[in-house]
This record gives sequence, structure tokens and C-alpha cells, in this order.
Amino acid sequence: MNTTTDNWMIKASAGSGKTYTLVSRYIQLLHRHADPGRIMALTFTRKAAGEFMEKIMERLIEAASDPAKAAETSERCGLRPMDTGQYEALLRLFIREIGNVHLGTIDSFFSTLVRAFPYELGLAAPPRLMERHEESFAQQVAMSRLFSAGSEEDALELLEIFKHFTFGLEEKSVFEFFRKQINTCHLLYWEDRDIFRWGDLAMIFGSRPEWAEAPDDITQSVEALMDVVLESPGWGKLRGPLNEMTSALLQWRPGETFKGKTLFWRLVEAYSQLGEGEASIQYNRGAYYFSGDIARHLHEVLGYYLRREY
Repeated sequence: MNTTTDNWMIKASAGSGKTYTLVSRYIQLLHRHADPGRIMALTFTRKAAGEFMEKIMERLIEAASDPAKAAETSERCGLRPMDTGQYEALLRLFIREIGNVHLGTIDSFFSTLVRAFPYELGLAAPPRLMERHEESFAQQVAMSRLFSAGSEEDALELLEIFKHFTFGLEEKSVFEFFRKQINTCHLLYWEDRDIFRWGDLAMIFGSRPEWAEAPDDITQSVEALMDVVLESPGWGKLRGPLNEMTSALLQWRPGETFKGKTLFWRLVEAYSQLGEGEASIQYNRGAYYFSGDIARHLHEVLGYYLRREY
């Protein structure tokens, strides 16, 4: 599994370690230079979402203050060994962006989407969740309109339907009977997978979804990078892996899973240092130092992926 870019869905019983696994995943993404505002972690209950926030803070604070905890956290998150200073930097980043993080419930996430695009979804105004007493009152109003609509013949036909379906029943509440029938039909409607019921896709996205448009071309950056590698005899062992990595990036499109190999993720870890003009990585039992043009071109090529994925 690509542990950096795949979306995760964890299905397990209570007490099986879902929160711990999600926290490890979150810390891993922070270390991979992911913007906290672009990471979304969803669970079923508000309590679990609150615990998730607490555990992120707790583990980052422990790792930032205790070298042993820093080593343990690195191992548990599948990261190269990080010191307390690096975890302190992640902690500061998380605290600074805490107002932008998305840690909540699945219901709140979809409610936010619906409130953000009411007109595209065919709604007259931004919706809100009803309180229970409001729901009951709205049902009574709708039922009154149903019974008063149409002609006298329609009313008689409705009455015959009611008699037919309640034949032999002791309790014959008209309101309760139709409420149950409407709820049953409503559930059947929700099972319909026709996405066009949710709105006009052409109105929402135009003629072509934004994510389907061709991304910026990095061919020149890739060519410049490989030219530098070919001209320098010291990069012989990296030519093959770099060529494979850049070829895969040229074919990759946002939204797809990029199956980068070890070299790619080592370079991603050094992305910030490459942007500063020099960086070093450990790869295949060797140490490699990048500076000057090769560091600049690597930063451009990696940025093409990171800006679109995170």
C-alpha cells in the first residue's frame, strides 16, 4: 500500500486501535509536508473526533520532549528516525494551523458540503438539520397538505387505499399509517444510486470537471534534471531510479495513486532542504548530496506532485 497518498478507511470494532492508527497516519502526513488544512480525518461520533485531536497533540508533545518517545513515534508511524526538534516543529505547525484542520464526523462533513453547494444540488436555500420537534411539526404540515390537496374524488380514492392497507388492523391512525409509508418510500429513494438526482453535473462542473484538465507540463524540468544527472559521473547509480521516477511523474495525474518507490519518498522527505538549495539522503546503503541545479530541478519536479496531491 502507498502509505503517503492513499485515502484510508478503517473498519474495525471498538477498542481495536482505530484512533491510534489514524493518529499515526496523521503524523506521517505532517512529516511528508502535507498542509494540515488539506488533511481530513472523519469518524462517526463527536467524542471520537475530540479524542483524535487530543491524541495528536499528546503524541506530538511526548515526541517533542522525550528522545525515547521520538524514536518510538518514528517507528510506529513508519518514518525514518526523527529527533525531538523535528517533532517540536511538527507540533508548532499543527498548533499554528489548528483553526484550519478538518477533524470531525462524517455527518458534519457531508452537511458542510450540502450547505456549501445548495443551489448546485437543486435546493432553494442552504439547509440545516431540524430539531426533533421541528421534524414532527413539518410532517404534520405536509400530511395536512396531502389530505387537503386534490378533488373530492382524489380524497375518496385515498380513503379507499387507506382502508385496503389497514384491513384487519386494530389501530387505524391515518397520520401514522401514511407517515410509515412515506418513510419506507424515502428509504427506497436513498438506495437509488442515480447521481443525477443530486443535481445537474454540467451546471456544477461545466463541460469538463476541473480535476480532469491536463496539469501543468513539467517536461522541461524533467529534461533539465536528467541532463544534469547524465553530465555528472557521480550520479551513475541514481540515473536508472531517477529516470523511472520522473517517467512515472510525467504519466501521473492529480487524483490518481502515485506508486512512488523508495528514492521518491526519500526525496520527498528532503523537499524543504532541496528548496533551500542543498540536501542529503540515504538510499541503497549510500549517501547522496544534492546542491545547485540538481537540487533546484528536483525541487521543481517534486513540487509538481506535492502541490497537487496536498
